[in-house]
Parts: sequence; structure tokens; C-alpha cells
Amino acid sequence: MKFALLLVFVALGCRAVSSDESASVLSDGPTDGARIIIVSDTEGFDESLMARIDDGSLTLRSGRTPRLDFGGGFSSSYFLFAGDLPGRGPKGLWLRDLMLEFKAAYPDRVRLLAGNHDFGRLGVLRDLDQHPSLQDLALLNRDFEISGPRDAVETALADYVVKWFADYGLTPALEKHNIELNGLVGREVSQPAAALDFFEQIRPGGKTFEYLRLLEEVVAIGKVIAVHGGLTEQNFL
Repeated sequence: MKFALLLVFVALGCRAVSSDESASVLSDGPTDGARIIIVSDTEGFDESLMARIDDGSLTLRSGRTPRLDFGGGFSSSYFLFAGDLPGRGPKGLWLRDLMLEFKAAYPDRVRLLAGNHDFGRLGVLRDLDQHPSLQDLALLNRDFEISGPRDAVETALADYVVKWFADYGLTPALEKHNIELNGLVGREVSQPAAALDFFEQIRPGGKTFEYLRLLEEVVAIGKVIAVHGGLTEQNFL
């Protein structure tokens, strides 16, 4: 049984929505007939999102760049992704790109809530100063871009990222990132190359960093206020 991670406050009441129940539709939007479509805690898997597509709340437009949209009967609705997009699942990059595109298309009606797993990934930047070889090289600028001999820095960075995932018990998540990356580029990518790609995505200017910039700590839509449990000083950078 998972602990409830998403608290949804409706009017003066409060109810907790567990990770297992976090794909739902609330009829508490800011205008009559407006509903709030909720997806939460995907952790790299697409089942809860696909449930909203299967019931018609959302549609997925296929093509070279898949895009989410509101279903036919939900044209005035709101979408809340309630946190914890990445994890041990094999579709973290795909889900991230869908959310970025959806938010860009509907900036006011698509709301993205911060989760502990989302900001936990920033720890790979936070902990850089604890890596002796990178301290010695001192060849990353303030945006974590390589500004010295690329081969030496990339080797040290890849070793550091692999160790960081292992230290936090997250090696399966890096393995899934590697597998998903293989599919995206159409060839087998080495573990060091996948580790470097993760670093490039999470540093300022990367797509994962841009996704994190859009996240809100508290989301208010109509009568609903949503927060995601588990955010601490340790995982919120």
C-alpha cells in the first residue's frame, strides 16, 4: 500500500489521493462544466496517462511528435499533472516531452505540480562538489557546461553520474534512461554516454531542467488546491 502523496483540498474539505488512485477527473473546475483531469505519480510509466486517454478525457495525436490534447467533451477542462513524472519506468523522456508540449499549447489550463521525485533528480547537480576528480578539474562553468578538455571532463562526469545513481539506489532508473535513449537515437548507447545525456538534460538549458522550471509547489484551480507530499530541503534545490 503506497502512502498518499497528493492532497486535494476541495472547498473546505480535504481528501488524500493515493498513487494508485491518482488518475481521476474532478468536477470542481473554476466554471460550470469545467472539469479537472488529474494524472499523477507516473514515475516513468504511462498507465495512468493512458487511462485518461482510454476514457476520452485526453487524446494523443500520433505522428513524428506525439501531442496531448483535451478530449472532445473536455474542451473547457483543466489538466493537472500532480508530480513525480520520472522514476524507474521506461518512458520518462517521452512523458516529459508530452508535458512540455501540452503546457506550451495550453499554458493556463495545463498545470504541473512539483513532486519529490522530480526535484530529487537535481541532486546530481547539488552533489557535484563532493566529487574529488571534478573538484580537481574545475572545468565546469556556472551553468555546468564543459569549459575545459572535453574528454577528461566527460569521463569524470560519466563516472560521477553512474556513482550518484548507485549511491541513491537509483541504478534501475539510469538503466531505463539508457534503454529509452537507445530507442530515441536508433542505436545502442553506452552507459557512460547515457549518464552524460542525463547530465545534459538536467543541467540549466536542458529539457529536463526546463520541465522542472515549470513546476509549481501549490496549484489552485477553481475550488481545488493541490499539493504533493514529500518535498523537503534535501530534494528541493
